[in-house]
Amino acid sequence: MNDLLKIAHLFGGGVYAKETVIPAGLELTQHVHKFDHLSYLVKGSVMLEVDGKAEVHYAPKSFVIEAGKEHKVTSLSEAVWLCIHATACTDPEKVDETLIA
Repeated sequence: MNDLLKIAHLFGGGVYAKETVIPAGLELTQHVHKFDHLSYLVKGSVMLEVDGKAEVHYAPKSFVIEAGKEHKVTSLSEAVWLCIHATACTDPEKVDETLIA
C-alpha cells in the first residue's frame, strides 16, 4: 500500500474495521472482496467506482460493497474511509488474505 496512507486496524467482537486516511488525489487500488462488507466515508469527498460505474460522494456517507464487485476509491480531498468486515481474523498482516478475492 502507498506510504502516504495512514492505516489503523481495529478488531472487536468478530468485526474488523480498516480506517484509512487518504491524501487528496490518491487512489486506493481496485480490488474484489469475497464477502459483502460495509464502507463509511467519515471525512472528505471521493470518487467511488464499483464495477466500472463511478460516482462522487461526500462525507458522511455509508455504503454496502457487494462480494465480487470490483471497486476502487479516489480521494478528491483528504478523506477518511472505513471498510468494515465480519471476520474472525485479528492479524493485520493476514486479514487482507482472508477478505480479498
